[in-house]
Amino acid sequence: MFSTRLKNLRTLEGMTQQQLASRVGVSTRTIQNYENGASIPRSKGTVDRIAGCFGVPAAELFEPEDCFRASRKEEHAHRKAEANARLLLSDLSALFASGNLTEEEQKRILKTVNGLYWKYNRRTPPAPRPETPAAVPTAAAP
Repeated sequence: MFSTRLKNLRTLEGMTQQQLASRVGVSTRTIQNYENGASIPRSKGTVDRIAGCFGVPAAELFEPEDCFRASRKEEHAHRKAEANARLLLSDLSALFASGNLTEEEQKRILKTVNGLYWKYNRRTPPAPRPETPAAVPTAAAP
C-alpha cells in the first residue's frame, strides 16, 4: 500500500516526517495522514515530488488496491452529496408548494441555487435567458 511504501522509503532515507513534508511542500500532518492510510495524495504534482525525494518512479509508490481505495472513497462522498442534494430538493419543493413564498422570493432562491451549482462545478453558467411573457392566446386561423 502507498502508506507502507512511503513510510518504508522515508525511514530508509533516515528522513523525518517533517523533513519530507518540507521537501514535498505539504504539512507534517498530511505526511502523517499518508503514512497511517487516512489519505493519499490528490495531485500528480504531489506524487511526483514525493517520488523525486526518493529517486523512484511515481508508479512505484502505489499498488493496485490504492486506486480501488481512492475510488471507493470518492464513490462514498458522491453518494453522501447526492443524498444531501435530494434532501435539499425535497425541502425546497415543500417550501415552494406551501404557497408561503412570493414569486420574487422563489426567483431569488432559484437564482441562488443555480449560482451555487455553477460555482461548485467550476464552470461558467450559460447566459441568462430573457424572461418569456405569458402565452397569449391567438385567434384560430379561418
